[in-house]
Amino acid sequence: MIALGRALAAEALKLKRTLALRLAFIIPPVIPLLYLVNYWQRGQFILGPIDVNPWLWMTQKVFILWTLFLLPLFIALETAFLGGPEHSSGAWKHLFALPIPRWAIYDAKLLVAKALIAVSTLVLCTSDIVMGLILRTFKPGIGFEAPIPWGRLGAYALRVYLASCLMITIHTWIALRWSNFALALGVGIGATFAGLISTNTRLRGLYP
Repeated sequence: MIALGRALAAEALKLKRTLALRLAFIIPPVIPLLYLVNYWQRGQFILGPIDVNPWLWMTQKVFILWTLFLLPLFIALETAFLGGPEHSSGAWKHLFALPIPRWAIYDAKLLVAKALIAVSTLVLCTSDIVMGLILRTFKPGIGFEAPIPWGRLGAYALRVYLASCLMITIHTWIALRWSNFALALGVGIGATFAGLISTNTRLRGLYP
C-alpha cells in the first residue's frame, strides 16, 4: 500500500495543469448546454406533449448521449493522456527500475483514470442541474418548476459511472501497453459504434 500511495502521489503531481484534468471539466457540460439551447427554443413543443418530469426527461437524454457517443471516446482520450508522458519520454524503463512494484504503477494510473471519469460524471450531473435551473428561471412554464429529483439524478450518475469502470480498465491497459495514440482513439471509436449497434440487440444489457 505504501508503494501504491507513492505512485498515486506521483500521478497526482503529474496531473496538475494537464489537458487531461481540464477536459474533465470542459467536455461534460457540452451535452447539457446543447439541451439548454434546444429547450430554450423549442421547450413547449418538446416537453408539452409528454407526461413526465422534465428533469428526468432531460437527464435521461443527457446521459444517453453521454454514454453512447462521448464517454467511450472521452475515456480513450483521458487514458491516452495518462500514458502519453511515459511513452513520449521513454520513461517506462526508468519507472520499472525504481523500487516500486509494477502493479503499483499500473494501479495508480488506473485509479487516477477512474477518478477523472468520476469527476467528469459529477460535472455532467451538475451541469444538467444548472441548465435546468436556468430554464426554470428564464423560461418558466415548460415544467422545470417541478422539484429536482435528486435521488434519481444521483442514481443515473452512479449507474453510468459503474458501467464505465470496465471501459476504463480496458482503455488504461491499451494506453499503457501501446504508445500509438491513434490506436487508443480507434478503439474508442470502435467502442462507440459497438455501443450504438448493441442498443438494438439482446446484448444491450451486457455491453458496458
